[in-house]
Amino acid sequence: MAGPSGSPPVDVDSTYGGRPALVFTAVFLAIQLIVVWLRYMTKFIVNVKWGYDDVLVLVSLLLQIGLAAIAFGKSLPSRL
Repeated sequence: MAGPSGSPPVDVDSTYGGRPALVFTAVFLAIQLIVVWLRYMTKFIVNVKWGYDDVLVLVSLLLQIGLAAIAFGKSLPSRL
């Protein structure tokens, strides 16, 4: 619940939100994309079959991309 001036209540710590959270999300999303790409390129080059872990890694990456999209979408200013 917002305070009288529209600012967050005093007992809410807003240190972990805003621009630092978006930078953190962007940096780690890029790292995740690179690592997962390297994983699948290695499997392709070595010619190893996919297992359940590979499917789960891909699903978790897609979910993380979705969460990042939501975070970035909420940070955009409303133009309505």
